[in-house]
Amino acid sequence: MRDYEPNRPVSWVWLILGTLALITILALGLAAVIAFAINPVLEANFSAPATWLP
Repeated sequence: MRDYEPNRPVSWVWLILGTLALITILALGLAAVIAFAINPVLEANFSAPATWLP
């Protein structure tokens, strides 16, 4: 029963896709953490006082 290729390229494609998906999810999570960490600094430095609020 050797009617299949031992080195199937499909497994490599799925491995690469899974790795890219994992890296993307980790990068998005890291970006969210950094954004939440820097958000008070940006609000303190670059946002004008909301004088139009009642």
